[in-house]
Amino acid sequence: MLIEDINNFLKEYNYRAGIISFSRVEQIKSGINNLYEKKIISEKIYKSYLNNFSYNMKEEFFESRSVIIVAAPRPQSRINFNIYSGPVPVIVPPAYVNQEKMDRKIKVLLDNCLSNTGYKIAPARLPEKLLAAHSGIGRYGRNNILYIDGFGSFLQLSAFFSNIDCDYDRWYEEKELEECLDCKICMENCPTGAINAKRFLINAERCLTFFNEEQENFPAWIKSGSHNCLVGCMRCQIVCPHNQPFIDWVEDVGEFTAEETENLLKGLTADKLPSSIMEKLKLLGLQGYIDVIPRNLKSLLGKSAGKQSKA
Repeated sequence: MLIEDINNFLKEYNYRAGIISFSRVEQIKSGINNLYEKKIISEKIYKSYLNNFSYNMKEEFFESRSVIIVAAPRPQSRINFNIYSGPVPVIVPPAYVNQEKMDRKIKVLLDNCLSNTGYKIAPARLPEKLLAAHSGIGRYGRNNILYIDGFGSFLQLSAFFSNIDCDYDRWYEEKELEECLDCKICMENCPTGAINAKRFLINAERCLTFFNEEQENFPAWIKSGSHNCLVGCMRCQIVCPHNQPFIDWVEDVGEFTAEETENLLKGLTADKLPSSIMEKLKLLGLQGYIDVIPRNLKSLLGKSAGKQSKA
């Protein structure tokens, strides 16, 4: 099978690939919409994360016959922000830093792998966790994060439409890690109570990641000590027993001077920030979060912007 050839090609990079028939895409779409209609998925989460997928592609490229999902291991990233008392290391979860750059890298690798086969791929904006679970390469944790053997949850997923024939139907139902069945560590350590023992899906509208990515002020009920990442949240992943082999995998990716940190904390719009700051954010692929980074950084530092000006 061609997917086995693709996996053999990707093995050098420690990437993992799965494939599903394109005919299954509508089933995934219907499943999400069904959960939304039943109010199991809230309107906030549906509109923020699940309503912008493109379940088809322009047919002038090629006729979609399958969808390929690729998983690449990714570390936590650490950025140093300097304040008057010295550098403060801040964590960014896997897959945020240079996400698009990694997507492009994986596409180039797949193009090279398929170069003499006549098959093609095109980037797809689809529910990647569901694709990975249904293709059989990953399973869900109690925290609804996807885990892959050998990666834990430290990974990035990239999806591609393809004209590869997928006449066999390898379709796996969503599964939870066996280790999660009798484990409540993530639930007990979730700072916002988003993980619920009574249902498979978390209450994503309570997840700290959701609030970290929205521009509104944090609700008063979120405790100040809950904040732990520049964007997103790592609480449930760091304590997860399945992730213990990977939690020390952290890469230093950048640093902001005291002056740059002070300017960031002012909450200036992108066009008013010094170019050095925007260039650093672009190099990290984080420029899209410029509207929330100042607020999130203030919460992490636990100090007002005025106090930072002593730098």
